[in-house]
Amino acid sequence: MQVRVLQIRNIVILLSTMMVSGLALADIHPASGEVHRLVSKKQKAKLAQGKIAKVRDDLHRNFDGKGDGFIRGWSFDSRIFTLTVDKTRFRQNALLAATMAARSIFDLNGVPLPIRLVIRDRSGEILGEGPFANVPKLID
Repeated sequence: MQVRVLQIRNIVILLSTMMVSGLALADIHPASGEVHRLVSKKQKAKLAQGKIAKVRDDLHRNFDGKGDGFIRGWSFDSRIFTLTVDKTRFRQNALLAATMAARSIFDLNGVPLPIRLVIRDRSGEILGEGPFANVPKLID
């Protein structure tokens, strides 16, 4: 009988120890499974620069030398995205396709859109401008 009482007591101690340690771990780790990391400002800046470099690379691969010479060039900063085209080689919906492709590149890489979109002819004439956010998304 004494052996049985000792076994039950050991089991109760073991279970209570496991419960207490489980509660302590719950305080350390979030219950939702999220991992919190401390990220320095330098790491965030490098990450942002990497994303912008990826956008530039994607724009280069998708626009430079494409469209039978319709798209002549592009440039952007945080405020303005400029798309330079040759209006003598204009084709139906080519401009809309180019602007939608540019927006999808920004969206897919997680880079905020520049505020303004400016469409220029290769001569420098402004063909149109407006908010870049008004360009339709390819993927919602």
